[in-house]
Amino acid sequence: MKSVGDDSRPWVFLTGATGLLGSAVLHELLARSYRVLSIVRAKTPTEARGRLASALAVWGCVADTFLERGQLIAIRGDLRLTGLGLPGPVVDQLGGMVSSVVHAAGSTAFSPQADAGLVPTNVEGTRRAFDLAAALGCRDWHLFSTAYVCGRCARAEETLFDAPPPFRNTYEWTKWTAEHETRAAAVRHDACLTVYRPSVIVGHSVTGAVPRFSGIYTIFRAVALLARLAEHRADIDRRGIPLRIPAEAHARPNLVFADDVAREFCELLAQPVARGDVFHLTHPDPPTNREIQNALEAYYGVGGGRFVGAQGPPSVSQRSAYEDVFFDAIRDAAPYLVGSPRFSRTRTDQFVSRPPTRWDGERLRRLIHYAESSRWRKGHAGDTQSGASNTGYATYFQDFMPEAHRKFRLSRLPALNLDVRYVIGASGEGDWSCCYRDGRLIDVHRGNGAATDVTYRIAPAVFWRIVRGESSTAETFLSGEVQIEGNIEGALKFATVLQEFVHQFPYPRLREVRHEP
Repeated sequence: MKSVGDDSRPWVFLTGATGLLGSAVLHELLARSYRVLSIVRAKTPTEARGRLASALAVWGCVADTFLERGQLIAIRGDLRLTGLGLPGPVVDQLGGMVSSVVHAAGSTAFSPQADAGLVPTNVEGTRRAFDLAAALGCRDWHLFSTAYVCGRCARAEETLFDAPPPFRNTYEWTKWTAEHETRAAAVRHDACLTVYRPSVIVGHSVTGAVPRFSGIYTIFRAVALLARLAEHRADIDRRGIPLRIPAEAHARPNLVFADDVAREFCELLAQPVARGDVFHLTHPDPPTNREIQNALEAYYGVGGGRFVGAQGPPSVSQRSAYEDVFFDAIRDAAPYLVGSPRFSRTRTDQFVSRPPTRWDGERLRRLIHYAESSRWRKGHAGDTQSGASNTGYATYFQDFMPEAHRKFRLSRLPALNLDVRYVIGASGEGDWSCCYRDGRLIDVHRGNGAATDVTYRIAPAVFWRIVRGESSTAETFLSGEVQIEGNIEGALKFATVLQEFVHQFPYPRLREVRHEP
């Protein structure tokens, strides 16, 4: 770690700086002349600095300027490790120098496939972060949670909940548990805990920029894919696509711009009188589902979607091909389209200088345009780092996959006939083709650039996450982590088959580390 120097100004210790929320917060802290020690998971100091640089570049910030003058220091660490993996001498050096610990790291995955990773990150990682805060002698604790710890309700207040409410998913439970545990830890260590609860964070209010596409962006991506499907279907009027949307037109998913969240947090941080409270960093007047629909349909030149209320999507047998694509995309986000509460901002508004940026059709269009102009690719280098070996593809495709398929029984699309090619990373070892006839895998061979019906281009880390069942295929396809070429309709139908296959036969974590001969 670089020396903190002789400057007597205190440091803010920040986790999660390479994520959507954390990078926006880091940018705002630096703009306000705070000195920041940022925990970054990386193998080398150069990689840590590079990840910070890539994360800040999304917001138009040049990290090298702050790194070189010592206002920003990257510390290699990991939420999964005791003490975040910091060596004893580093902890000793930082002791007494950190004025505030800001914990912005966390997982926002909503899918059941990702549930196993939520507790280690959102609960245990939070516990370790504030254990380290206590070890550093810091008693000013700041925890980013979510406005949705309120669970299913009509209105949520800025208060800590002593009893768990009815949650929509495991994600909300882990964030409530983290709040509950951290409050108890703060009492034990005589620390002051301030909790910040943003709602659904989207890109920059002016540029639309965002480092990754998740949450509401999966719905944006689904409409983009529907528009591409309509281009190849002569039997469908693109402005009359038969699509039933399981939501209410007047409902308001609470979307808030990342720069507004970061600005409001820093204004609260700067005021000691705001310490020890709970603040909703939410939008007082978010867009309705109808307004979001209008913006998407105008941008892509499509139409036909109609809201059918909160009763849920039609059964599989009653769905059109378009609805298959759309419902797979919105499965995890759907509860937030139907029953988003109204969030009180009484306490927040007492301290911030102005309300969040007003929503209008143009700002929605900018969010969509940024995603399209970046081709739905994630915005920082850290997203492509692999936690697994890039080798072992032959073991998966030639050994594991055919054996598992012999036991696999499709519950959907039994007549699937498709040649599918995977291009995993830049290495030729990751080029594989699979031939399906009548829903059965009949051949697997190295791709070698051969023409197929569908090609998926995918980073090694993403591939291993999918086949382990740690990420849903719908999430990765719709977030842009997987690039689709060829027969789009076939590719999206096959995604449902792959999801079912991985659910029944997740690849054991340790197997992919076996090296190819």
